Amino acid sequence: MLAHNPVSPSSAAAEAVRDNHDGAPELQLDSVTKSYPGVQALKGVSFSVSRGSIHALAGQNGAGKSTLVKILSGAESPDGGTIRLGGELQRFRDPMDAQRAGIHTIYQELSLVPSLSVAENIFLGQLPRRAGASVDWQRMQAEARTALDRVGFDLDVRRPVASYSTAEQQAVELAKALHKDARSCSWMNPPPRCPCPMLSGCSPSSALCPNKA
Repeated sequence: MLAHNPVSPSSAAAEAVRDNHDGAPELQLDSVTKSYPGVQALKGVSFSVSRGSIHALAGQNGAGKSTLVKILSGAESPDGGTIRLGGELQRFRDPMDAQRAGIHTIYQELSLVPSLSVAENIFLGQLPRRAGASVDWQRMQAEARTALDRVGFDLDVRRPVASYSTAEQQAVELAKALHKDARSCSWMNPPPRCPCPMLSGCSPSSALCPNKA
């Protein structure tokens, strides 16, 4: 149940997240609104995010943080306002539409397949193939190690993902999103002690992490 305390912009918050790089920001929201029966969850939310930067959405339960991330992920549609990615106007019909555009979301419930290896999970649905349609295991494992290195983890990518701790599995989830050329990665409810060095010290309710590319 969403409380009557919608996320709304303030001059201080807007200034804190304003793009500080040359050119247009990678991700930009302008006057986004969302209402449910009897509740306004989002009221004119505007902010911009630079490529390679990390931002946190913090607020009370029911403030609208999850609603905003769901809109970015394509799970919800805004009532008003605009979303631009790389300067281009976006209107996501569903989560797959958002992923095709380059926006990936990591939910509290991980979407990994426990019995598959770390490498297979990172490449889920995109297994590299050799001539003759056989899986290129060597390439897959090498690229999986590179993806994990980007988030600061050194795991045996041949082991089943179920053999690793929850924190390590969360790192695999993040590596999977970045490997898929995510232009922006949203993390719903990251743990109080974030497992990834790239997010060290960050314990928000939602984190927005544009890919460095």
